[in-house]
Amino acid sequence: MSLTRKKVCFAVIFVMLILFLFFLALNNNRGLTNQNGNEGLARLNEYAPIALFENVIVYNYFEGTSLVFGRYCINEDDKIVVGIIDNFHISFSLPVLIDDNLFMPITLNNGEHSLIRMNLTENSIESIHIGYYTRALASITTTLGNIYYLGWDTKDGLHSSYIKKFDEIENKMDTFLIKNFDERMNTGEIIEAFSSYRGKIYAVVRSREGENEEITIHVYDAKDGVFLYEIYLSYEFKSYISSSSIAQFYIFGDNIYVRNFSDYGVIGRIENKSVELIYTKNLLRIAINSADTDDDFIIFFMREDAGVYMLNTLNGEILSGDLPLGDYLSIRSAISDGANLLVAILDDNNMYSFVTVDTKLFEYSYLLDLVS
Repeated sequence: MSLTRKKVCFAVIFVMLILFLFFLALNNNRGLTNQNGNEGLARLNEYAPIALFENVIVYNYFEGTSLVFGRYCINEDDKIVVGIIDNFHISFSLPVLIDDNLFMPITLNNGEHSLIRMNLTENSIESIHIGYYTRALASITTTLGNIYYLGWDTKDGLHSSYIKKFDEIENKMDTFLIKNFDERMNTGEIIEAFSSYRGKIYAVVRSREGENEEITIHVYDAKDGVFLYEIYLSYEFKSYISSSSIAQFYIFGDNIYVRNFSDYGVIGRIENKSVELIYTKNLLRIAINSADTDDDFIIFFMREDAGVYMLNTLNGEILSGDLPLGDYLSIRSAISDGANLLVAILDDNNMYSFVTVDTKLFEYSYLLDLVS
């Protein structure tokens, strides 16, 4: 072999070796940092991430009695304030995403219920007035490109639950469904929680007539509100919501997640229009994806722990593992976009300061390797 050919072969082998080492390092670190390193995401430690949108993290934080909304662009390491909501009282529901618009229900100190619409392209925010309800809490869901809003009201012993549909053209809420319960007669129905999936609205309805009470899921066509069918709950699954109200409720195909106000997370599977319990644990939370997408995996996590769970939405299988957060570190909160998991990390040693000490982004491919 000539000297020139030897040099060429050596150069080719050297380049291949460099590429191999590069991809090996990339594989070992995938999901652990963003493109600018952990330093960029650490800029969010003082805030609460609420949604993940392509390359953008939406967050909020308190400033006196105001709720401030901002966005952070991961690739550009750019953080800006989008808008401020004054006289803020409470927000119960996680936001939902339609295209580049993020929606979130809030209640003001004067009792006014509003729907916040944040445009992530124009960096603008506006409040859509809804009305005044006696119960401060409210929740929203999305399907078919529409927003649905659940609120509750009480007047003279009559408890009413409303599902309203947001008409974006008219910029107003139209009544979609009403359920009433008369406490004087101890009879009627109330919507405890609701969710949506593929053009259907799923409402958890508590029905009572005298001493007889039942909790089932009523399914409606999201276009016109026509009742379709009823889903029954097994005794074991129902026991977690019969004595403690529902804080969160989500549907993913044949899978259900409920978190009650005792902070128990419950995962169920729908079979033959009946829900059977699959898994439950105290402090089991969901890393929700704000967009209306069909994700193959739904991620759950243990708050104040390092445990993560990946639910296969097709077969109901649950895989579990621990995030490599480090000693005395645990998950404070987590959100998802269906491909990545954003985690706010808590220092377990500091029992008197419940603050984020680090923020990391994990890819689903990394998580699948972790739980396999």
